[in-house]
Amino acid sequence: MFVATAYLWQQASARDKTRAQKYADDAASLLPYMTDLIKKRIVNHPTECFRLYQTPAGFRIIATHDVVSPSDNVVEDWFAYFHADTNYVRLCQVQQCFRARITAKPWRMSEVENKKLAKDIPAKDFWFGSENTDIDSSIEQRQDELKARKQWVADYDKYAKNYRACHYVESMVGKEVARESGSGAPSHIDEFIQWHDKACQVEKNLEMA
Repeated sequence: MFVATAYLWQQASARDKTRAQKYADDAASLLPYMTDLIKKRIVNHPTECFRLYQTPAGFRIIATHDVVSPSDNVVEDWFAYFHADTNYVRLCQVQQCFRARITAKPWRMSEVENKKLAKDIPAKDFWFGSENTDIDSSIEQRQDELKARKQWVADYDKYAKNYRACHYVESMVGKEVARESGSGAPSHIDEFIQWHDKACQVEKNLEMA
């Protein structure tokens, strides 16, 4: 049984690796198209500015000229124009935030393949309580689960430092913004960009995950 389980795990890991490589290859081939798409956008909308990043499975675009909400009409226009993933669009609208990963996905990290780190955090349903009706046993079980979760987080944080979440490609600024302010990013947005880039380790020569 153990051998069969290990074999199936290796197969799944190989599929994940193949899928990740395919996404990376697809993103690389689409980079000129995406860059051109943004440049055409700012020609027709000269008050807009964007920063383009490449992620392990696609692209990330940050608007740098204004603060917007997922429910704004212009965001709906951007989602359609930039061919945003439908699941991403739905989650952004439901949660009213722009979801973006700033650290590596565990299953993309080599430590998972090398079995130094579990693919998923232990006791994923920890916060939903225990079905164990024995109070003493339940408390002990939850303490063990909490300990396992804390250890996983500590291991993840240690390994995640060796990866970047995305790679900075280029900034594109509309003509009207460039004429008025040069960079196109107000100070509060620029502060966010600096935080984002540091958290994602975009400038470091690291593997993306």
